[in-house]
Amino acid sequence: MHSKKIRNAGDGAKLISSNDYSNYTFRGRFTDAAQACQVGMAVSIKAHNALRWLIGRQGTIIGNGLTVVAWCSAPDFQPQLLKSTRDSWLAEEDDDENEEYFASEESGKAIKKRLLGYYGKINKSDKILIMALNAATPGRMSILLYREFSKSDFCEAQEYWHWHLAWFYTYWKKGEKKPCHTISAPSPEEIVKAAYGSHVSDSAKAMTIQRLLSCIIDKTPIPKDIEQLCFGRASRLNTLDASEREKTLETACAVIKYNLFSQKENKKEYIVGLEEERKDRDYLYGRLLAVADRVESRVLYQRKEKRDSNAVRYMQRFARYPCPTWEFLYVDKLRPYFSQLNKKSRDWYESLIQEIKSLFDHDEYVSEKKLSGEFLLGYHCQQKAFWDGIAKAKLKAAEQPEPKDEEVEE
Repeated sequence: MHSKKIRNAGDGAKLISSNDYSNYTFRGRFTDAAQACQVGMAVSIKAHNALRWLIGRQGTIIGNGLTVVAWCSAPDFQPQLLKSTRDSWLAEEDDDENEEYFASEESGKAIKKRLLGYYGKINKSDKILIMALNAATPGRMSILLYREFSKSDFCEAQEYWHWHLAWFYTYWKKGEKKPCHTISAPSPEEIVKAAYGSHVSDSAKAMTIQRLLSCIIDKTPIPKDIEQLCFGRASRLNTLDASEREKTLETACAVIKYNLFSQKENKKEYIVGLEEERKDRDYLYGRLLAVADRVESRVLYQRKEKRDSNAVRYMQRFARYPCPTWEFLYVDKLRPYFSQLNKKSRDWYESLIQEIKSLFDHDEYVSEKKLSGEFLLGYHCQQKAFWDGIAKAKLKAAEQPEPKDEEVEE
């Protein structure tokens, strides 16, 4: 007699049921169903109706039926759990001024300020509760996760997730053709797409987000297999659609950055931006690959040719055999493109390559060890540094009606 239709009007799975009197059900615990559960009708109706109302109002249904709902004992407040940083707080007001403020601030401080402001609406004594449920078998519902948090514990977990996962973030506004850019932690669903692609199955999506929930609330590393899937797809950019490339690379970098810090034996904190003094081998190799990509892409743009650079085409091989692949790209593939740049640009790129190479330890430079996901951080940060230079040069050109020379790299 207990309720069904908990997640939606067509949901036949029950949280409380008793209709199996053979084999496994009571073995070793009870002799009959009455011993297993005693819940009054009034209590059952009130509890099920409350849960049904919460799911309908603020629950999220994922994939093949995984349902996640978070609520607070404070009235009219909805905790955010499965959204990106940008969607959780900046979209609340849809305020461009706040968005520019967030993007311009140091990411960690900005996230903390927004977090404290958002959760400042609730009292210290208020509880935040999280539940995840799904059908275990036809007709039976399983509670996969149930946790109660104090305000301070929940805010600490949210700050940890959004701070250490924060990376460059691209999104689109309605009615605008050009993408917008800020700094944000990706949502769990975006991590799933980066790992499995946009055509991920419902079951894989639900299972992966269920695993990520534990990372969000317990401050644990993202599972290694998910990180490797993100890294693998991001290091094969030439196999992805143009619409997926930037988002996949950004999300993979966010996951790698988060895990580098979360590993207890070797915590590494990366800032969201180019670190010119960082001497980590993988990071430096990523920077070199970005320079090679930039040199060739600039010449291809001048020729009006639309194709991938050799740096992108050989990216997966570069991750496996960095030293010989770099020498091959630099000596055999880049020379024709260097010759098509003017002397000032050519000298600038050459000096940048030599500057990066000078930061290597020689034994690490020639090592046959394959690159970790860390090289994507160096690659992406160096790319962003080039684009920031272009943006600044365009602004400077706009302010000066008669520019003498537009060498954007300087």
